Amino acid sequence: MPLFFGDSPSAFRRAGVARRAWLAALLVAIGAGADGAVRFTHSNLPIMAIDTHGARIPDEPKIAAHMGLVHNGPGRRNRVTDAFNAYDGPIGIELRGHSTISVHWPKKGYGIETRQADGTAKDVALLGMPPENDWVLHGPLMDKSLMRNVLLHRLFREMGHYAPRTQWLELTVNGEYRGVYVLLEKLEQDPNRVRIAAPAAEPEACGYLLEMTLRNRVKKRPGEPFFRAPVTGKPIVIKDPDPDMLTAPQSEYIAGYYAAFEHALFGARFRDPVVGYRAYIELDAWVDHIIVSEAFGQLDAFVCSQYMHKDKGGKLVLGPTWDFNRCIGNAKYATCWKTDAFWLLNPWSGKRAPYLRRFMQDEFFMNRMNARWQALRAGPFSFVSLFRMIDEYAEVLREASGRDFERWPIGVRCHNVRVCNRSFEAELAYMKRWIRAKFKWLDTQLAARAVP
Repeated sequence: MPLFFGDSPSAFRRAGVARRAWLAALLVAIGAGADGAVRFTHSNLPIMAIDTHGARIPDEPKIAAHMGLVHNGPGRRNRVTDAFNAYDGPIGIELRGHSTISVHWPKKGYGIETRQADGTAKDVALLGMPPENDWVLHGPLMDKSLMRNVLLHRLFREMGHYAPRTQWLELTVNGEYRGVYVLLEKLEQDPNRVRIAAPAAEPEACGYLLEMTLRNRVKKRPGEPFFRAPVTGKPIVIKDPDPDMLTAPQSEYIAGYYAAFEHALFGARFRDPVVGYRAYIELDAWVDHIIVSEAFGQLDAFVCSQYMHKDKGGKLVLGPTWDFNRCIGNAKYATCWKTDAFWLLNPWSGKRAPYLRRFMQDEFFMNRMNARWQALRAGPFSFVSLFRMIDEYAEVLREASGRDFERWPIGVRCHNVRVCNRSFEAELAYMKRWIRAKFKWLDTQLAARAVP
C-alpha cells in the first residue's frame, strides 16, 4: 500500500486508518532485522560506539552519554575491540529529524554535542572535520544507496559553496549494532561552517541563518522564533542568532528584509536590477541552489529544510544544502520522481512553485541559469565525473551496506514506491539511469528557455 493516496498531503492526512495499517506493515517488515543480531566485529569505515548508561535517548533535551570513535586511518581495518583513538569522551545526545521522530522510523537520527567532563560544550575535530561541538548523525533508511546526502553536499562544494562536510561510519548504541550512519556538521554560524557575522547589537551588523519550513513543524518547535513571508506565507525560522541571544530589533530587521525581497520578486518591477529581486539576493547562489534542487529532484526544495543566510552588509544567499536523502527519484510525491518535468514548478498544494515560476518570467535569470547549467555539464555534472563519484562511494559502502540492509530490511512498498525493493547494486544503477534521463531533458529545456 503506498504511503500517499493521490498527490495531496491532505489526502494523506485523511487516510487515517489506512496509513496506520501501512505503517504497522512497514515496521513489522523492518523489525525482522531489528533485534540487533547482526554480527559486527570490524569495518573499513570508522566505528562509533555510544553508551547512554542505560537511558533512553529522548527527542529533547540532550542527555549525557559517552562516545568512542575508532579510526585507524585510510586503508586500515577498524575493529570494535580497538581502543578509541579518534574520540573518547562525554557527549550530549538527543533524537533529531522530523520524519524519524513523528513517523517513528526505527533507524533514528541524532543530534550530538561534544562536551567537557563538566557538561559544557567542547570543540572537537571529528574524523578530519574542523573543530566544533554540534554534530548530526544521519541514518539513511529510505535511501538504499546510503549516499544521496553525501553526494549532493560534495557536489555543492564543488560548485563553490559551503555544504556540510560528511563522513560515513558504522554505529553501535549501548552495544547494539545500528547500521551505517553519516556524521555531518550541523548548520550554524561558524568560521568553518556558515560564514556569517556573529550576533551584534546593531541588527544590520548581524549574520542570519534562516530555515524555510512547514507550518506543522513550526507548531512542534514552539521555542524557535520565526516569521511568515508576506506573499507566499511560508514560515521562516531564525536559526542564528540563537533564540536566547536574538533581540526584537534583529528579528524585525531580518523579517523586514525578507518581506522586501518577496514584495520585490512578486511586484510589477521584479525584473528591474535596482528595485527588483536582484537588489536583495545573491543571484548566482540562488541559481546554483535552484539548479541542484531541480536537477536531482530534491523533495523538500522550497518547502522545508530549505536554508538561507545573510551576512552583515550582504544579500540573501540560498543555501547551504541540507536533507537531500529524498532525491534522484527516491520518492513518489507529485512529480519529484519524474525525469521529464520541472519539479520546482509543481505546486504541491501551492507550497513550492511561486519562486521558480516567477524567476522563469525573467529572461536575465533564465539566461544566467542556462549558462551555469552548461558550465556545470562540462564539469562536475558531466556523466563521467558524476558517475565516477557514485562508483567511488559504492566501493567505500559496499561492505557495510550488506550489514546495514540486514539490520534494516525493507521489503514493503513505502514512500519510495520505485526504490524500496532494490538491492544496493540495483539502486546505484537506478540512480545513474535517473540522472542521465533528467539531465538530458534539462539540456534541451534550459537551452530552449534561454534568450539570445
